[in-house]
Amino acid sequence: NKSAELHIVLTERMNIFADELKATGLTISTLRSESVFSASTVKKGVSKVKRIKASLEQNTIEAELINTQERDIGLENVTDYKSQLDEFKRISEPLSVLWECSGNYLNETIRWYSTHLKELNAEKIENDADSMRRTVLKVRKKFLQFDMPQSTYFLSLSLSLSPTKT
Repeated sequence: NKSAELHIVLTERMNIFADELKATGLTISTLRSESVFSASTVKKGVSKVKRIKASLEQNTIEAELINTQERDIGLENVTDYKSQLDEFKRISEPLSVLWECSGNYLNETIRWYSTHLKELNAEKIENDADSMRRTVLKVRKKFLQFDMPQSTYFLSLSLSLSPTKT
């Protein structure tokens, strides 16, 4: 029967998608709980942020396609993926901002420390550093709302207070 086959295919698709959502949630969770902040960790964090953003875009598209397929086969109530995806986006947004800012901070401090003083533009450095500090201060407020682990909070604090040498 054609209807039964469509239900089986849809169920398989939904199971695969559930695994993809779990993987996205796990990646977000690892960013939330990071406790070692070396140059390599920051680079990995920035890479994870990019993967999370791409995953969330793909997951949103897949959720819409699954919902369309559910409606096409006559299901009255479609699966609510939107709530979970919205929660992932809400939690990952400040983490993304922090890790991207951390990556910029790492790259800029390396450049600042490796460039001759007379070649540096002090005004641009001051503006860039101040912009990063303001970004971290804004993100810190969101961490308090989301009950982020202390380690992530302390990363934001250390980035806002002092330069690091690599």
